[in-house]
Amino acid sequence: MRTLQSAAALAVACGFAAWLGCADAGVAPKAGARSAAADGLAGSIGRRGGAHVYVFRGFMGISPGLDELAAKLAARGVPTTFGGSAAQAAADYRSGRVRSIVAMGHSMGGAAALEFARELGRSGIPVQLVVTFDPVGAQSVPGNVRRVVNYWVPNGMGREVDGASRGAVRNVAENDPRIGHASIVLWRENEAANQVLAVTGGRTIRVRRQAPAQGGGGEGSYPAFEAGRIE
Repeated sequence: MRTLQSAAALAVACGFAAWLGCADAGVAPKAGARSAAADGLAGSIGRRGGAHVYVFRGFMGISPGLDELAAKLAARGVPTTFGGSAAQAAADYRSGRVRSIVAMGHSMGGAAALEFARELGRSGIPVQLVVTFDPVGAQSVPGNVRRVVNYWVPNGMGREVDGASRGAVRNVAENDPRIGHASIVLWRENEAANQVLAVTGGRTIRVRRQAPAQGGGGEGSYPAFEAGRIE
């Protein structure tokens, strides 16, 4: 665990600025083995109530479960984009093409989601919801964000987020030792989807409350059926 944390700290120090710049430019970093099909399915398909979800992966695109979460939202008619330009999102909002903006991200992508919201705030654009998963390097929530749900692992790589005067912030501490920084999206995928669907509209998804199979769970391994995932 200490080795993982040291490596992550080095990644934060050396790569965060460059990574965030790519995300803001609309270029989402990917792991080498990741299929482009997930991005195609989770692209801007359909609209539900004029909402749009912007998704930010972690460093090097490593965010297990995040692509699947975005793809399931897209399949339910919620337009979903990986990365994205805050300037373009603001233009879409002003033109009426987008009525509600949602941002979500894992690890360094959580910090990127908050920075994306902050950039929109500088243009006077509200953000309905930000969902973060164990955000690394996250700052305080900007005042233009209506609501934040932050799933985080205490004593790990991520952190709580601070609330803004006009925003409602919910920090959900994951104290189950089977839940780690790399697996947190897999465990809370379904709950997070319902948070988004509450804003965008659409059928909510049942959350399974079943314990993982023996040997599944913590850092570096994933349960057989990932409790809380979308069915």
